[in-house]
Amino acid sequence: KKALDCFFELRLSGMITYINGDPSGYCCGGDIGGAYMLCSAKQNSDVQGLNLSTKHELYKTLPEHITLINTESDHGSPGIRMHKNDQRPVMMNEVYTGTV
Repeated sequence: KKALDCFFELRLSGMITYINGDPSGYCCGGDIGGAYMLCSAKQNSDVQGLNLSTKHELYKTLPEHITLINTESDHGSPGIRMHKNDQRPVMMNEVYTGTV
């Protein structure tokens, strides 16, 4: 919500997908030194692949100096991990869990 509230001040860019004239999904992020940091991606439709499609449409609009895209964390979710792998990552950070 904060990213959308401060969209222009943070110089973010984004994409909205419409189905039958209604907004059905969006994603947004910003340029951080040649890497694009994806801040948020959501959909309110059960259309399979809408989230991934919306992201890919946004990625096609990015300037040439953007060479990497840092997507959101999968938090260990197998479904999100599958979608991240569909995007053909060049690298993925290891995630560790600890207890105190």
